[in-house]
Amino acid sequence: MKKSKLEQIVRDRFKTINSLSKKIIIDFDADTIHAFRVAVKKLKALLRLMNTDGEMKKPLIPDLLKTFYERIGNIRNLQLQLQYFKEHSTDQINLRTYLDIIEEEKRRCQTDLKEFMNGKNFKDDEKEILKNIPADIGDAKTKKFTDKKVRKLREKLKDIRGDEEVHSIRKILKDILYNLRYTGNQKYVPGAISDKKRLNVLTSLLGDFEDQCIRIDMIKPEYIASIKSQEELSATRLIKQKFKSEKEILREEISGKLNKLEEQW
Repeated sequence: MKKSKLEQIVRDRFKTINSLSKKIIIDFDADTIHAFRVAVKKLKALLRLMNTDGEMKKPLIPDLLKTFYERIGNIRNLQLQLQYFKEHSTDQINLRTYLDIIEEEKRRCQTDLKEFMNGKNFKDDEKEILKNIPADIGDAKTKKFTDKKVRKLREKLKDIRGDEEVHSIRKILKDILYNLRYTGNQKYVPGAISDKKRLNVLTSLLGDFEDQCIRIDMIKPEYIASIKSQEELSATRLIKQKFKSEKEILREEISGKLNKLEEQW
């Protein structure tokens, strides 16, 4: 794939990113935030493919886009946490204190991000990336990229007991998934990771696991310490324990699917 084609793909990615970011700042719609983050992840995956030989200037994602991506990700986590806890809050179980804490944190983060992005856009980020694009991506580079990802994946699959190992596997599989359009028709791509539908299902499950980890981490000790009602305190702790149990069920399901992946190599 020649440089001109790569440049057009990057421009198209930024067209989507800019459009979605403008909408986000207006109302912080959860679906728009998700679409924005997926668009940035696809851009990051392509840049990692381009940088297989390490010739591109780092960081691959410029500071402004990286900062916005991270901060909007935190807001997404707060939105999801509110949703999860509201589902567990009933007339019988009042979780108002924790909900108020998360709601206030979400409002503060949204206000801060609006002020941070006032008048800013990603045009300079786009120009910086376009200046950095290599001459082309040929078969040799896509094969090298795939081989490196496969080696990393097989190494991680040897021990998937830790949360970080599971998260790393998801990132590797996402890089492979988002670049299948450039590598998927090559004979050197193992069949176990060349099926887009299968990868979508697996990475979605791994995403659920990461969300579950975040959900647990966001029930912070300092938040719990703010809860004065014994009933609400007990209910919050029970929900945290429920989340932990669900996380381990997910881990078992993921382990089974990843073991099958290794067997199908």
